Amino acid sequence: MSRLLVLCCLALTACAGDRWVYSAAGVSDETMRSDLMACKEESLITRLEEDQKTLVQRCMMDHGYTMKAKP
Repeated sequence: MSRLLVLCCLALTACAGDRWVYSAAGVSDETMRSDLMACKEESLITRLEEDQKTLVQRCMMDHGYTMKAKP
């Protein structure tokens, strides 16, 4: 049941659109998408009083990604 809830939340987050582009030297798009999904899932279960997007951004930066606003 909790896995279904996580998947539903991720789907809603994906539908909302992301305003950021993440990149890291030598990392494929597939790996970046996998890391992003893992960070989004982690942000849903983290019990901090922070915005989910902030947690995702921090997670991606911790994995060595840089981020910039979409044009």
